Amino acid sequence: MRVLAHHLLRLLALALLVVLLIGVPVVAIAVVGMPTSSFDRWIEAWRTHRVDLGLVVQLGSALFLLLWCWFASTAIAELARVLPHRHDLASSRAPAGAGPAGWVRGLIRFMAISTVGAGLVAGGGVGFAAAPTGVVHTVVAGDSYWEIAEGHLDRTLGRDATGHEVLVLTETLMGRNAPRLGHRDASLLIPGEQVVVVEPQPAPAPASAVPVVPVVPVVPVVPVASSTIEVTQSVSAPPTAPAAVPSAGPAVVSADTSFPWSGLGGAAFLATGALAFVEGRRRSRLRVARPGARIDAPTFAQARTELLLRTLDAGERVARMDLAVRAASRDLATQGGSILAVALSASGDVRLFVRGAAMPSSLHWRLDVQLGTWRLPATVALDELADLARDGVFPCPALVQLGALDDGDELYIDLESFGATAVPSAVAGALAASLAMSPFRTSSSVRCVAVPGVTGLDGVEVHDVDDADALIRRALATAAGCSSGAGTSTFSRRALLGDGESWDPELVVVGGSPGWLGSFDDVPPGAGVALVLPEGASTPAALRRDGDRFVFEPLGLHVRPVAVEDVELEALADLLRAADGPVVAVAPPLPIDVLPSHRPPFVDPDWDLLVRMIGQVEVVSPDGRVAQFVRSKSLELIVWMALHRERPTRSGARADMWEVGVRSATFANVVSEARRALAELRIPGDGEDWIGRTLTDDLPLHPRIVTDGDLLQARVEASRGLPHAAAIDVLQPGLELVTGLPFSSPCFAWVDAQGHTSSLVLLATGAATELAQHHLALGDIDGVFWATGRGLSVLSGHEELIALRMRAHAARGDLAGVRLEWEQYERTLTADTWSSGEPSPKLVTLRRDLLASPTVATIGA
Repeated sequence: MRVLAHHLLRLLALALLVVLLIGVPVVAIAVVGMPTSSFDRWIEAWRTHRVDLGLVVQLGSALFLLLWCWFASTAIAELARVLPHRHDLASSRAPAGAGPAGWVRGLIRFMAISTVGAGLVAGGGVGFAAAPTGVVHTVVAGDSYWEIAEGHLDRTLGRDATGHEVLVLTETLMGRNAPRLGHRDASLLIPGEQVVVVEPQPAPAPASAVPVVPVVPVVPVVPVASSTIEVTQSVSAPPTAPAAVPSAGPAVVSADTSFPWSGLGGAAFLATGALAFVEGRRRSRLRVARPGARIDAPTFAQARTELLLRTLDAGERVARMDLAVRAASRDLATQGGSILAVALSASGDVRLFVRGAAMPSSLHWRLDVQLGTWRLPATVALDELADLARDGVFPCPALVQLGALDDGDELYIDLESFGATAVPSAVAGALAASLAMSPFRTSSSVRCVAVPGVTGLDGVEVHDVDDADALIRRALATAAGCSSGAGTSTFSRRALLGDGESWDPELVVVGGSPGWLGSFDDVPPGAGVALVLPEGASTPAALRRDGDRFVFEPLGLHVRPVAVEDVELEALADLLRAADGPVVAVAPPLPIDVLPSHRPPFVDPDWDLLVRMIGQVEVVSPDGRVAQFVRSKSLELIVWMALHRERPTRSGARADMWEVGVRSATFANVVSEARRALAELRIPGDGEDWIGRTLTDDLPLHPRIVTDGDLLQARVEASRGLPHAAAIDVLQPGLELVTGLPFSSPCFAWVDAQGHTSSLVLLATGAATELAQHHLALGDIDGVFWATGRGLSVLSGHEELIALRMRAHAARGDLAGVRLEWEQYERTLTADTWSSGEPSPKLVTLRRDLLASPTVATIGA
């Protein structure tokens, strides 16, 4: 409807232009005649001081002719300037201007340019649409959403913005402006258009000033002789419960642009946990999938959210921090110390801010005399860390990312080690989500009050404001119990006792505005409670404002905190729900006896080059040679085009493959190198290229380049309804293409986000299941194990494949083999951190029946 109205307005503008340029002067000349008169007639009128009516008409006609000439020259000049550059108006950088000349130029631009926004905004007065307000940017030739976002952030932050920050703002700008501009391609910008960078904000309502309670930390940081952090805190007396929480409504979380926040693009720890949740849920639903099942494609918003999380790429850093904390935990606990915070650098350096006077016993650690920290250099390899951490447990289940330090290191704090921490309400949402998604949290739930946006996250209990007092009293009672127990912190108990008790802490996050009548200074540290309270509450630890910065006390560290907005949390919750969605079952194939008895033999589709994806990614020729690429992006581009044949475009490839803006010259080099590598592997036909050369955005891939998924899918469809032996002949060559998990090496972030990995997993496991069923029906036990082995190399613990292997063992009378398969299945579930660990009821029943009567080994579930 928008496009139809747009074209209708352009036709009306064209009609108006034709009428003004041609119709009006033709009618005027036909009615009045040519505006000419003799010189004598003008002299006579001067002498007699009389002007007849005919002379007046001729004078008006002459003035009209002059105005028409001005209009025609202005319109034709503007038309000649913009028509050759309809999609790249290098000459229309400036607005058309105001007044009559601006109106004429605006009308011409509106008619000539293929978007309402370009003409109306640049014209500045045609009147079809209102000009945007707020902070706007006028597009010039070569501009992109990425460059606009980067420039705005650099000016606003006073520093170079990170790639993740620019990516987040770029997505926001595209979502805000693409519908308004009306382009079919959401990333398209035309010079002369205006992009709304910051929307106009309504005037803030007057509010009464809220006094800020100064934070007086009771956990002082004192340098001691051992150059560690000495912390003294009495835990003998139970904490004093605060007064009742006032019944105030939850405050709306909004990012304060006057302070240096970092959104989802900087929440590396949250991204790691969220991706682990997503992948765990996908594995769980793929394990129960039957042959032929499929999954719904993710929405654009879900794909972009997952791609953003994957661009953070923090999994290895979090794993290194995990091992470092485990490696140091026993040393610290033995000497009565504990971990307050961890600083993690991009290079792999780990710094531990510790409580108590403790010395590292391992030579891998360095004691920082100036800062009183333990430092693990990046040169210590992960395998060395794994040896040190082999017997340790992770003693900090409430460890979360607070933000980034001035030197760029990520700062993680153990909320339990401080007892109670006050933070701004915008940061409270990020901490609640990080706790919910944390790979270190065990079974304790996160109880939230007045924290918008976390309702859709697993592991989060949302309570009314009236419940806040009861929640805090319950948490403090837990802390009092721990304090009066063995006299040691929960950190030490987890690190030393090893009795299987997790000592789960009470996790409570309260947002909203400060209004506490009591003090939380007496909450004991490391006693099984982690309170996150509003900014201004009197607590042992606080993230307080220091001018235009934030400082975390009592450590005195300047921090750029992570503050995830509500809309980002809602997008994250939507992604988690989609990952947990059901696998769509398809109708079973027709029985063999109702299908045609004679079919032509199956023949693979003709191909010259094969893109292998189910396993290691590579491009091979029919004789088995592998293409060699200098740039890894060239191989990724070929894979992208092979999976997007319905609309392979340059802009789409650039948006998916690069997390930051890429220059056109760089992309052109990637395309050229891909063409060269494919041509060296196999020469294309005369006048052809493996990657088409076009002058448009299209980037087609030659139809004789196919994927292993295409070949396997064709064989699966052709085998449906065939007798067992014939179906085996069709399926087995296709399953030989399966060598492991799709996209195992190299790994591309966008393939998971767009659902391609899950689709290929379903295809491979479904084909393996069908082939194994045919082998079992013919009594070919070795064939069953070969087919199921191929499928399990793609997805371990797949229920249908495990069931077939158990039936094959039972068919041989090998009950020990049945038990062995069951034990391996249980080990797979146990090793999967994010699975429930509960075996499938269907497999439990099958195991019981097979061990009771081995003759049950028949086809079916």
